[in-house]
Amino acid sequence: TKSYQGTDRSFFYVRYQGGRRRTGSIGQGQVPTEKERNGDFSDWPTQLYDPLSSVANPGGSPPVIRKPFPNNQIPSSLWAPQSKNLLAYFPLPNSTCALPCNNFTRGITTPTDADGYSGRLDHNITTGDRLYGQILQYDEHAPLPSLIPLSGNDVRTHTWFASLSWTHLFSPRTLNEARAGFNRYYFLQGYETAF
Repeated sequence: TKSYQGTDRSFFYVRYQGGRRRTGSIGQGQVPTEKERNGDFSDWPTQLYDPLSSVANPGGSPPVIRKPFPNNQIPSSLWAPQSKNLLAYFPLPNSTCALPCNNFTRGITTPTDADGYSGRLDHNITTGDRLYGQILQYDEHAPLPSLIPLSGNDVRTHTWFASLSWTHLFSPRTLNEARAGFNRYYFLQGYETAF
């Protein structure tokens, strides 16, 4: 049997590069209090008005008048079902302050994971024919979490690149090079709940 003789004919390399980064920060925001979750905004310094009671002002200024909610309390009959469901995802306040204020603080970790691979092969088929090809691939996942759970963004990147080249020497003055390539770039950014 004749074995492959690759000395001075074939050259190759492979490479991997990866990265893991964690960035921390402190986030602050305002979340509904226990009383506000029941429609009670009596702690607020601003009067709340019933938007369904809007009527034209016969005096003209302001052009629209509305009825205030007694003691700044919104009846549960006026709550949208979607609002009731969303309240379950909001954390409770962890600090006290005069409303409106940032009554919730927590640490946020922003992770970034990246992986890259590449490889190349050069092969001299004969003294007049040379073949070369390479592949590169890169993935990155970089979510952007929010202070409020399930309201952040997710970012994903996926890249593929491949190429192939064949060089043929017809004579000392004539050669031909044929090339083919493929490139795909995929980028997606959306709400984390979409994934």
